[in-house]
Amino acid sequence: MTKEEFLLEVQRISQDMQDLIEKYDQKEEIISLFVTGVIDREQDHDQLRAVYGMHVMSEEELAEVLEFLVDAYLDSEEQNPFGFDISLN
Repeated sequence: MTKEEFLLEVQRISQDMQDLIEKYDQKEEIISLFVTGVIDREQDHDQLRAVYGMHVMSEEELAEVLEFLVDAYLDSEEQNPFGFDISLN
């Protein structure tokens, strides 16, 4: 599988997530922020190619999500090196 094929598959999955949000009429209830990418290592610099999306209603919500992600990263860095977890708080 090439990097391009991988990113196209990620894009398809992200569309499935958007479809799920719409199916359950949760657009006003959901906060979503994601980025999945691949890094192309070049001799003089690295380049990120990514699929990303966000559904936040305001800059304040965006700040809250980013703060949550930083806190989750710092809390789970040693416990979960893959960085995937669930919070039901």
